[in-house]
Amino acid sequence: MLMVLTLVGAVVGCNASEDPTPVQPAADAGTDTLAGVDAVHVGADVVDAGGELGQDVALEADVAVLAGRLEVHPGSLSFEGVRIGQHKEKTLTLRNTGDGPLRIDAASVTQLYAPATAELGPGSPWLSGVVVLEPHTFRDITVRYEPSDHRTDQGFVSIQSNDSERQQLSIRIETINAYPDMQVPNWVQFGSVAPGSIERESLLIYNRGQEPLTISAIAYAGAGKFSLEFAPTRTLPALLERNGFFPFEIVYAPDSTAPDRGAVTITSNDPDDAEFEILLLGNGATPCILSAGDVDFGDVALETATVKAVALLNCSESQRLTISGIELTDDGAGTFALQALPTLPRNVETRQTALFEVVATLASEQEVVGTVRVTSNDPDSSPLDMRLRVRAAQR
Repeated sequence: MLMVLTLVGAVVGCNASEDPTPVQPAADAGTDTLAGVDAVHVGADVVDAGGELGQDVALEADVAVLAGRLEVHPGSLSFEGVRIGQHKEKTLTLRNTGDGPLRIDAASVTQLYAPATAELGPGSPWLSGVVVLEPHTFRDITVRYEPSDHRTDQGFVSIQSNDSERQQLSIRIETINAYPDMQVPNWVQFGSVAPGSIERESLLIYNRGQEPLTISAIAYAGAGKFSLEFAPTRTLPALLERNGFFPFEIVYAPDSTAPDRGAVTITSNDPDDAEFEILLLGNGATPCILSAGDVDFGDVALETATVKAVALLNCSESQRLTISGIELTDDGAGTFALQALPTLPRNVETRQTALFEVVATLASEQEVVGTVRVTSNDPDSSPLDMRLRVRAAQR
């Protein structure tokens, strides 16, 4: 710490011509004797030799504060090809590149949409309590990933410190599924199409997993107004390596303004979506309700409440959706319950959602299923039944 003493020539509260004897500072004002100084700076005031307060600053201190600065390497973490039953750890280096001490107050790992037992978390070593890094030193911490399902996971590491420029720093975490992982839209909305007109939507089926994805079939069922088209060079079965894609087109040719619905089913070796259904919607002149499908809680700990949020989308382009009922028609012998229900009836504007939550508390190690039913003014999908499923985590 650098202390600079500045002497001001003006003397306050003391007449040098009347008393030529130099005034010595009090012992508690400092350890050195400053001859000829008639006032010392104390807080916001000035005390002269006689103990009187003056208005001018006769002695002041300037303090140069040295600060720490946090840098983290790498800037993000990616876990690739970790299979169920395996785990992997990645290292983050926390470095103080400043000229003063850096205090790290806390560090945490958060997994987005985590199951009952988080798959992303602190590894070893990790931070214990508050840690101070001296200038130009570093500390390594690790993040652990242990997947319990086939899904791709995301999260972030949060670090709080006294770095004045970024007191909270987040480092993104992503995983690359070790298994085939199909990525495709859940639904396609054509909107309003005039009778006799033709609209086309191009779709791409991606493999975001590490192992090859095999697409064995793409089939359509529903109103005859929809059809599928494939490029001549694209045949099935198709093998997609990581980040590979398979394109095709959905054609919509309505003969009236009435609403149309259909579905495309994709059969593949994706372990979670062996038969994935894409909902097709055209000429949404009536209310339209859409959910993400069945609610699977996966593997959960016994006697532990696990919550899943359910979103109900108004997929109509022009009509308001009214939800009149949300109820459990099968609670799995008390395993499932509803909470955070919207006030009913609930009006949902176009392209907006209504939310509620399902709670699962598993009492035994057997798999339990149930059903939640949503009633609305959708003429084609009311009531809407969604299956609930939960099972015990392996010990």
